Parts: sequence; structure tokens; C-alpha cells
Amino acid sequence: MDAKELAKLGGTVTKISVFYDRKISDGNYGSIGGQFGVEADLAAGADPDHAIDAIYAYVREAATRNLKPSFDAVKPAQAPLPTSASVPQEPVAGPPVVLEPKHAPAPISAPAAPIQPGTNERVLDIVADDSVQYKVLDSGKKLLLFKVGPFKLHGIDCWPEVAATWSEIGDWTTWQPAQPFFVQDFGIRQIVVAMKPSKNDPNKMTPDKVVAFR
Repeated sequence: MDAKELAKLGGTVTKISVFYDRKISDGNYGSIGGQFGVEADLAAGADPDHAIDAIYAYVREAATRNLKPSFDAVKPAQAPLPTSASVPQEPVAGPPVVLEPKHAPAPISAPAAPIQPGTNERVLDIVADDSVQYKVLDSGKKLLLFKVGPFKLHGIDCWPEVAATWSEIGDWTTWQPAQPFFVQDFGIRQIVVAMKPSKNDPNKMTPDKVVAFR
């Protein structure tokens, strides 16, 4: 307020009233509280704003002090602070645990895909009486002779480079020539045979050589 308004009020206002209302919920859809008020004379020339502020501060303090017992009665109880016994404790560090190495689980192999023969190839399943033997040609050339399926009489030639692709056969050159061994003993389940037209009948296919194992 400016000086003119203060001078005007000083001559007309003799009393001021200040009220303070404070309520809180009682937790049952009601409320607890009270209203406090103070009426005072205002001296001529006094600043009403300062007087009201001072009286309001007093009323608010008095209301808070007098209503505290009632407010405390309905205030929800505070949860107790956790004690050291109720707080999970970190385990006491001990010596580091040393794990012994172990073998990794053996991988599960997928089922073997069937061999897809070429245009002039034939796949033969190995049975119990199929055999293989070491053979030396008149030229001195060394090879294996597979007597399998319908070709047990004359057998099917297998050249060294093809035999070397199946490690279970090993060093077959140490075998006794013409001594047959069961093919299944080498883990072979199938052989792929390249076929060729027969010299006597071009319309008939005869085995040429073994080209792969399974």
C-alpha cells in the first residue's frame, strides 16, 4: 500500500480480524480440525499488511499447537525403521571356489542325410556278408575290391585316393592280399558306385568303381 492509502485507512479502520482454519481427514470419511480467529485494534498510521501477517502467523502457530493431540490420534502409525537384524546381510566373503574342469556335453549329431546318387551312380546298402579285400593288379597297381550287393562275384574296384577318404579303413596296404574283411567292421553303411555301360550290352549298366562311402 502507498502512503495515501495508509493514511486513509489509519483514520477509518480501527479493528482487524484474522481467521485460520485447519482440518485433516479422520480416515473414516470425516474430518478433525478447528477454526481460530483473532480480532485486534489497528493503531492510526499502522501498516495493515504487517499487522495482518503478524497476527496470521500467531493464529497458525496457536492452531497447530492446540490441534496436534487430535491430529496425532488419527495419524496412521509409521512403520518402524528396519533394524540391522531385519536387513538381509551380504554373506561373508570366503576363499574363491575353484571349479574343476570337466568334459563338455557330447554334441547330438543330426541324422545322416541319404546319399543322392548322380545320373550314372548307384547307392548300395552294406549288409552283414559284404566284404572288402586288398588287390594287386598285374601292372602292380594296388587297390581295394569291394564285393557287395549283387556284385559279389567280380567285385567293384576302389582306388587308393577314394579309400583314403574313410579313415577307419586305415593302412590297407598292410593287409594280406585276397584276405576279405567284413565291410561293416569299418563303420561303412553305404557305398556310392559309378556305373558304366557294359561292353557286351550297351543298354546294361555295370559297376565301374567306388566313388564315396557313407
